[in-house]
Amino acid sequence: MHDQPVHHQDDALEQKVVKLALQGHLRKLARDAIRRQTTRGLPVTFKRGKKIVKRYADGREEVLQVVQPSKYKLPPGVRIIGRS
Repeated sequence: MHDQPVHHQDDALEQKVVKLALQGHLRKLARDAIRRQTTRGLPVTFKRGKKIVKRYADGREEVLQVVQPSKYKLPPGVRIIGRS
């Protein structure tokens, strides 16, 4: 039997991702990836408001679907990084 807590690798990865997000690095990485994809002539799909949009490299946009807002409520004390 171990007296020390077990270190879970998934927890360490999650902590690293949260740290990157809080520092703004994930946003930059995402923007760089989108830019590379567009430069290669590939479309980018994303959510804007209630719409799922596909933007083509030539600037055209296609609304793929309109989604209903989620009924899920965040638990007290939980926040989404990047939202005020």
